[in-house]
Formats: sequence, structure tokens, C-alpha cells
Amino acid sequence: MKLKFLAYTILSFIWSAIKPNSIGIRVMLIRNKHILLVKHSYQDVWYFPGGGVKRGEKLEDAAKREIAEEVDGVCGHLELFGTYTNVSDQKNNYVIVFKATDFTFNETYKSFEISEVQLFEIENLPSNISRGTYNRIMEYMNGSHAIIGHW
Repeated sequence: MKLKFLAYTILSFIWSAIKPNSIGIRVMLIRNKHILLVKHSYQDVWYFPGGGVKRGEKLEDAAKREIAEEVDGVCGHLELFGTYTNVSDQKNNYVIVFKATDFTFNETYKSFEISEVQLFEIENLPSNISRGTYNRIMEYMNGSHAIIGHW
């Protein structure tokens, strides 16, 4: 855990020096008033599953790949929820958020990057959830999300 945190800290320092632009994907997996979240092995915070888009990769393909990699799952139809700008962590990150209600996942899945996968009641979220993830969930619950906004 400490080695992963150290690597993350070093990458943050490099990002602050070169200020890269990146495109990321996050997927809100929602079923029966429950939402699927993941916790990375290098941070004690819950997030939507997701990650970076590879060069030449379609956004939908990136979302489905990340579902497979992070929760050992598969999702059906993806609906665009919104696009957001994230300038935290010393980088310019553009985040595309999809929503899906048709999905499978492995509750016991763990990987080098993912330490926990859990389905939470949407009205009983963990206290250590990322701010952007929490804001998107609140937008979903209020039915008032911005198609373009700040993460």
C-alpha cells in the first residue's frame, strides 16, 4: 500500500511539472437504487469505475474495458450522463461520465489497482467518497445534472 501511495505521489509531482491533458471515463452503474463504487489500492476513497481512454479508442469501448478491468464485469447499453473538466491533481483531465443500469460485476474482485468493489444503497453512501463522484450521484438523484460542467 505504501509503495502504491508513493508511486501516486511521484506521478502527481510529475503531472504538476508537465501539466498533461487527458481524457477519462467514469461509469455510474445503477440498479434498484444501488450504485457500484470501487476503492483504489493507493487511495482510501470510493469512486465510479473508470480510467483513461487509450489513443484511438472509442469512448464507449473505453467505458466497457474499464468495467471489465476494474470490477470484472460487463455492461449493456451506456447512456451519456455528462462531460466534465477536472483540474485537480495538477492535471487537465476531461471526464466523460456514462450511466448504465444493465451490468454484471464480481463482488469479490480485487486487482493490483482495485482493493474493493461494492454496491451501495444510493441513499446510504460511504463517507469517504470522492467529491466528483458524490456530486454526480447528487445530480442523478435530483435529476438536474449538467451535460457540461466542472468535476
